Amino acid sequence: MIEKILKMLKSIKKGKLPSANAIIEKHNSEHCGDWVRLYLKIDEKNNRIENASFEGDGCYLCMVSSDKFIKMIKGKDIKEILSLDEDEYLKKIGFKDISFQRRGCALLSLRAFKEYFGERDA
Repeated sequence: MIEKILKMLKSIKKGKLPSANAIIEKHNSEHCGDWVRLYLKIDEKNNRIENASFEGDGCYLCMVSSDKFIKMIKGKDIKEILSLDEDEYLKKIGFKDISFQRRGCALLSLRAFKEYFGERDA
């Protein structure tokens, strides 16, 4: 599993999205240094994610899962993303067997997205 994750780390593409019309930032907790900033280009008319990117820093699990999250949400309806439960999401991104202590790392981007759109009427 470690070799697979290290290979994924090398292929991560982080960066700003100049056309973003939503920027979401979340820190894991005061006890952890993980943070992500999601840049989303939202088609407001159709409630879809047209494009997305991220910046962040943290453990390998947080960065790999954030990269997978960004790839997964492109072209998706916001309500569809909001309907994902955490276990289903972890399974989709290939981290269903991670320890309870590391779940927060892998779920940071999904939780940031849900918190942001939970405050809005998506």
